[in-house]
Amino acid sequence: AMDIGAAVSGVEYIAARTLQTGLARELAPVFARYDACLTPAAFGEAPVSLASTGDARCNALWTFLGLPAATVPAAIGAGGLPIGVQIVAAPHSDTALARSAAWLETALQSAQ
Repeated sequence: AMDIGAAVSGVEYIAARTLQTGLARELAPVFARYDACLTPAAFGEAPVSLASTGDARCNALWTFLGLPAATVPAAIGAGGLPIGVQIVAAPHSDTALARSAAWLETALQSAQ
């Protein structure tokens, strides 16, 4: 990972930071209106093995933007493993995220 990071040029780094700033600006009105957003946590159910946490594409954007996110179990897949939904909040809104995740978990349990 260190070698990959060291291979990033200054121009690429500045471009990534510019993209990061622009995306954060675009999402600001959403988080001004809502405590959190619901997104897919993964493509399907959890991996069978503990060797990997699975495909990170569903959470890569939130990690890139430094946003707090949590996964809440929502269902059981065909293989008997959990399927989660991801809840994401505004920067530095860990309390709002925790409150929203707790509400979602209760709502999902009530629906089952």
